[in-house]
Amino acid sequence: MLKALLMAQTSNLGDDIQAWPVWKFWGTVDAVLDRDTFDWWYPQTFRLDPGQRVAVVVNGWYTYNPTRWLPPSTLVPFFISVHISPEIADKFFRPEVVEYLSRFEIGARDLKTVELLKHAGLKAYFSGCLTLTVSNWLTRDCKPDKFRPLIIDLHENAFKYVPREIIRSASTLSQEISPIATTLTRVRTLLARTPIFGILKMLLSKNRADKMLLALHRPFVPSSPLLRLTLAEMRLQAMASASVILTSRLHVALPAASLGVPVVLVHPRLHEDPRFSGLSDLVISYDLNEFKDVGLALAYDQLSNPNAQLLEQMKRSLLSRLDVFRVQISYPNGG
Repeated sequence: MLKALLMAQTSNLGDDIQAWPVWKFWGTVDAVLDRDTFDWWYPQTFRLDPGQRVAVVVNGWYTYNPTRWLPPSTLVPFFISVHISPEIADKFFRPEVVEYLSRFEIGARDLKTVELLKHAGLKAYFSGCLTLTVSNWLTRDCKPDKFRPLIIDLHENAFKYVPREIIRSASTLSQEISPIATTLTRVRTLLARTPIFGILKMLLSKNRADKMLLALHRPFVPSSPLLRLTLAEMRLQAMASASVILTSRLHVALPAASLGVPVVLVHPRLHEDPRFSGLSDLVISYDLNEFKDVGLALAYDQLSNPNAQLLEQMKRSLLSRLDVFRVQISYPNGG
């Protein structure tokens, strides 16, 4: 059976880091699908022959396209590490989507998504995130004789609680691929909630208006899936060489923890943001108020992540489920 990789054309390198372990798992793929539209992204000329189907691991954040999201019948999907934003749940769980998803057991990335899926009457379990498996293909490469802190998109209000010597000695990176694209993504989200978008849908077909809004930022982000995956791998290698990482990003914290790198995760809404539910306990995590009390006193060169055994169990479970899917599509008739 043919295999496709699901990727998102966003300005967030975290989306590519979520696609990276699936890419490594497959080894080679025949095509790349857009996560939000299920259009063929690469090659754009890719087409299936009549009766042909393609296997795809469906993971990641859903979705910028809630009113039109529905996988085509030509896909053989495996749902794992799925996050559904509560903000779009009412638009996402349309009757046709619920009917489609009822055919599968869905692995949810976080506990809140398990709750949303079960509330919709669907079979769901907590799988954790596929980024917890990156250490299956990449190993930590930190030199013990040199302390190398790394800061990746730490919330601006957290810096005042980090010791100056840590900030001075740290390398600083960002998951933001293009500031212009990030701004346009925010503009798109705001536009979709205004009467302007309603007028646009009256002037154009609803499908064309939706696609126009989804594509607003794309001229400013890399269009090559291979380039994006290469950038993701380079970022993971940078994480693997760090002594400790300070971040507010989930998809920095989880892959770094998989690699055995101590992580200090600081987020102002750590306990309210559904994306962190069931996952933040895998690293050293604080909301801003908590970090204010401890940040300056932490021994950053002596930290270790909590719950390493739980992380390893989640990693093994994720890899095992992927292997079962591979066998199922290799022998669809149980041969």
